[in-house]
Amino acid sequence: MPFQLFRGQGPIEQTVDLDERLARVDRSALQAPDRYMADEALRHAVDVAIYLRMPLLLTGEPGTGKTQLAYRVAAEFGLGDPLIFETKSSSVAQDLLYTFDALRRFSLAQVATQTMEAGQREAALDPRRFVRYQALGLAILRANDPAIAARWLPADSPRDALAPRRSVVLIDEIDKAPRDFPNDLLNEIDRRRFRVAELGDDYLAAPEDKAPIVLITSNSERQLPDAFLRRCVFHHIEPPDTERLKQIVAARLPEFIDAPLLMRDAIAFFQSIRSEALGLDKKPSTAELLNWLDAMTGAQADSDKPLGAQQAIAQAYLGVLCKTDNDQVAVRERLAQWHGA
Repeated sequence: MPFQLFRGQGPIEQTVDLDERLARVDRSALQAPDRYMADEALRHAVDVAIYLRMPLLLTGEPGTGKTQLAYRVAAEFGLGDPLIFETKSSSVAQDLLYTFDALRRFSLAQVATQTMEAGQREAALDPRRFVRYQALGLAILRANDPAIAARWLPADSPRDALAPRRSVVLIDEIDKAPRDFPNDLLNEIDRRRFRVAELGDDYLAAPEDKAPIVLITSNSERQLPDAFLRRCVFHHIEPPDTERLKQIVAARLPEFIDAPLLMRDAIAFFQSIRSEALGLDKKPSTAELLNWLDAMTGAQADSDKPLGAQQAIAQAYLGVLCKTDNDQVAVRERLAQWHGA
């Protein structure tokens, strides 16, 4: 039967530490880069984007692994964690490169004028102190020789972190940004260079041999400009078929490797409700299937029994799989009639 943490009614009993009641579950495999499984077409797309030094634009349903690919690429090439820019509806192109804290500099200038000598004032108000490099800007900065990068950093910045290195940059959900955002990035994407207006007119560019690997995700909520698309390698991640789903689930939820009956039946059910015939408002994604199986495991579902034999547990956690009221009703009815693959 489903596990119970929250009672939601009756008298409030003596507080019990929630951490003591939660099962100790190792979910590292769900996010581990070494468990990521790219198909052949996606591998080719990554290869050609790196070879041509062009951004890789990824589309596909939410939950198909677009964002996680950046972690896999970074881990496989030993490049540390990816530098991530999470696009917002208010984002402008400069935000991907750097931000400048003009307000803090102005406030400090009022104090410096009254309390500091000329030399101290100049050092304290050095505009380089108020620049914060963001994902793509930081990747371009990191790619440069220390002597070049130092010109763009405060004089007292640590120099031990300036060795030239390649980075992976993830521009996540670019279709959330205003319409002008992609067009305003054409030069930076094409030439991998930018300038900080507050520091002058010189450009900082990434050397060819340390060009950042740029991945861009889109949920296809709107069409991106043609000029931007021309500068990208494009790949659409298709939802995995049944066999690949089995491989993905086994990799991400290792407890199903030796006892896969529930996994096979849950995948068959998952594929059946994604069919056009059921007409769901939002088809569940691979990530939601993994979470559903994870929740059922936490509720002590028997991985050696099919889904139909564990209706109570499967029904209890449909909110993980289906995200609208109409979808939950339709899937609940399908589950009640489910007799296995």
